[in-house]
Amino acid sequence: MEMDEYLDEAYQPLIVVLNNASKEAFNETNVNGYKYDIIGGQHSFTAITQLSEKYPYNNNLKSRYAVVYAGLTEEERKCLAHRHNHTCAFTYKMTFSDKVKMCKDRLQEMPESEETRSQWEKSCAMILKEKVDSVTMNVVFGIVQSANYNHYVRVFAMFGEGRVKAQKLKASEMLSTPQIPHTKFMDILLLSEDEQLTLLEQVLDGLSSITEMAKEEALLKKLKTV
Repeated sequence: MEMDEYLDEAYQPLIVVLNNASKEAFNETNVNGYKYDIIGGQHSFTAITQLSEKYPYNNNLKSRYAVVYAGLTEEERKCLAHRHNHTCAFTYKMTFSDKVKMCKDRLQEMPESEETRSQWEKSCAMILKEKVDSVTMNVVFGIVQSANYNHYVRVFAMFGEGRVKAQKLKASEMLSTPQIPHTKFMDILLLSEDEQLTLLEQVLDGLSSITEMAKEEALLKKLKTV
């Protein structure tokens, strides 16, 4: 594999274990103040480090996302390492919600300008492995910039936990995080911020399913055209 092929993996979280602080003492606002042992993603980490030297102006290569384990016993650390080293299957599969959050983080990191806006869109497209003008990307761009962003994230988290009204888990989702049908949010994003908020709160309060939310959006749109 050519080293440049690891560029996409800059967005894949590392699996790390905190080795100089307890779980209770860990502070997310000071992540660079700790030492970590990499359990999963060592090869891509090495490649991305080398790529950051090759492309010093690529800000996407200057930091990495990570799933942090803390407070593990020595036996648990060995078990975690064993699972990864012997199966090479211990990875963290990012959900749609994870990717939306990463796009939001990228947007907040960048100064506002037409040039950086274009860079941000391309960065998000790489994270989601989508074309910039795809339906998925339009949904992501709308959610990330919405005044109701936190409500969308809460709905995604609720769906990921299988707690949305009338939600039925597929057999393939029993051992993984359910993926929310995000394209259903495309038309909802065309509503006013207040209307979006009302629909999202109904889902969060357990009053509406994702399907019912979409039907309610269609009804609101129909009423506006009358």
